[in-house]
Amino acid sequence: MIATALEALIHTGTHGSTRHFKHRVPALAADVGAPTMTTSESDDAYDYRSRLSHGDGFLSDMLPADISLYDKLEETLRLAILKAFREPAFAAIFLDDSQIEARWQA
Repeated sequence: MIATALEALIHTGTHGSTRHFKHRVPALAADVGAPTMTTSESDDAYDYRSRLSHGDGFLSDMLPADISLYDKLEETLRLAILKAFREPAFAAIFLDDSQIEARWQA
């Protein structure tokens, strides 16, 4: 659910979900002061999200590396929400696809 929430924040348009997630989540993490995330890690996270949503695994099957990645995603989401509460201008970015695209390239 964490990955889905992040996807809801950073996805724009009707195509390119994986590309958006892969490039924008690490940029969002950096923007809000979350632990550094590489595009490779965010790509792995999106793949894991897809497998879980299609019944290809379960959270209890997570390896330690997957748990570490999940923790990064959770911290990114938590800090993004906190920043949005504290900074109305930051929150407003998520209301407009063009602002998302300008702030976090995909």
